[in-house]
Amino acid sequence: MPNKSKTAREKLEIEREPEVVDDPRGRGKMLVPKPLDVDSLMRRIEKGKLATAEQIRQRLAKDFHADFTCPLTTGIFIRIAAEAAEEDLSRGEKEITPYWRVIKPDGSLNEKLPGGVEAQAPHHKRIAIVAAFYHDATLFFSLATLRSPSGKQRQMPAGQQYPARFFQFPSPAASQSA
Repeated sequence: MPNKSKTAREKLEIEREPEVVDDPRGRGKMLVPKPLDVDSLMRRIEKGKLATAEQIRQRLAKDFHADFTCPLTTGIFIRIAAEAAEEDLSRGEKEITPYWRVIKPDGSLNEKLPGGVEAQAPHHKRIAIVAAFYHDATLFFSLATLRSPSGKQRQMPAGQQYPARFFQFPSPAASQSA
């Protein structure tokens, strides 16, 4: 009998509960989330907003009263959620997890997600970030091009600061899938 590998959707919906455990390195209480918790948070990133894996981990830790969230499992679950979204899209579903809104800490797109950077780039029509970093509630762009809905482009100066609200998760009641 051939060994059938699980689909990303099956991996995402695996029966497990999140766990808060003592960190083996002594850094406090560590959350090991379940895949659907990561997917749910990714779905709450509003259209026109972005988030990093670190911000997802911080929010999960806060929600589960832990000191931090396991970076390894969170990264794996972000990729599984992205692959499940692509499976859903191929089955004709309209509302999928907007995995392209999860960016690297430097502001770049994640080449490990489905289709690589080339597949994610079209989703970033209104804002293209070349290099950025997040520090003390302020996002610093070293170079960015903003596009208005009319298609006009405006080059942003190096070191331009944007408030932290650019990277925020809405409350569950206020969120809508985009």
